[in-house]
Amino acid sequence: MKDDFYYQLNQSHRNLDNKAYIKTTTKIMDSALKKQDSKKNILVIGAGNLSDFDLNFFLEHFKKIYLSDIDILSIEKALKEKISYSQINIKQIDYIGIRETNFFTDFFKLKKVKEYKDIEHIFQNKINQLKSYYFSKEFICKFDTIYISPIYTQLLYREAEAKLEFLCAEGFSEEYKNRILLFILQSMRDIIDSFNMEIINLLEENGTLFVSSDIFYLSEDSFSANVKKAIPNHEHMEKIYLNYQNEYGYGLGDFGLYSLSEKLKTIQEKWLLWGKKANNSYAVKFVEMKK
Repeated sequence: MKDDFYYQLNQSHRNLDNKAYIKTTTKIMDSALKKQDSKKNILVIGAGNLSDFDLNFFLEHFKKIYLSDIDILSIEKALKEKISYSQINIKQIDYIGIRETNFFTDFFKLKKVKEYKDIEHIFQNKINQLKSYYFSKEFICKFDTIYISPIYTQLLYREAEAKLEFLCAEGFSEEYKNRILLFILQSMRDIIDSFNMEIINLLEENGTLFVSSDIFYLSEDSFSANVKKAIPNHEHMEKIYLNYQNEYGYGLGDFGLYSLSEKLKTIQEKWLLWGKKANNSYAVKFVEMKK
C-alpha cells in the first residue's frame, strides 16, 4: 500500500547516492564468495528499492535470489523488467510481527486511557507478542548466504515514534509518548536478539552473512565532519566509535551487530558512507560473518 509507513520510508531512500558503497561492498562479497563452496541461494533482508546492493552481481553468483521486505511494492517497482527472471523470488516478510500481531491497529484508543500504568500494560502485552513471533516459518529452505541491509534502526521504533507523534498532534500526552518510546527502546534488545536468531536459523552451516548497519547519521556538524574524514581509516573510526559508545552506550544499529557477533564469527568489517544525499549520509559498518 502506498500509504504504508515502510513504503514511504523506502521511497524516501530512492535517490540516495550509494555508488561508492555498492562498489566496495560488492568487492568484499565477491572476495568472500570465491572461498564459499555452495552458492545455491541468497536471502536479502530489507531489499526495499534494491538501492544498496548490485542485483546483477547476485544474479551472476546465485541460482536463486530471495528478495524480502515488509514492503514488496517498492521491490516490484525497482525490479521492472527483471521481475520475470526465474532466479528471483519476492517475499513479503513481517520480520518482527508488527503487522501480524496488529501492533498498531488500536493506537487511537490510547487517547482514552488515563493512567500510564494501563498504557504500559498494553504495550507489555504487545511486546510479548512480538517476542514470540518467528518469521522464519515463511521459508521452507535455508540459505547459503544472507544479506542484511541497514534495517535495525527501522525495526518498530521509528514507526512507533511516527504514530505517537500523530497522536500527540491530536491531544495525546507528550509525557506519555516519551515514556512509551523509552519503554519500546528498552524492549528493542530482546526484539533484535529474536530477529537475529531467526536470521541465524535460516543460515546454512558454513553459510556466510553480510550485514550492513547504520551507526551514525551525519550532517554538517563537527562530529559528522570528523566521522566523514575518518571513514577511510578503520582504526581511526573505531576510536571515534568506541569513545561515542563509552559516552552514550549502544544504539539500535550497533546493538544489532553486537548481538550477531555473539553468535557468529566475524571475518572482516569495514566502515563506509551509505545513503549520501547533499551533505547528509550515514556511517555504516559492513560486516562479513560466518556460522
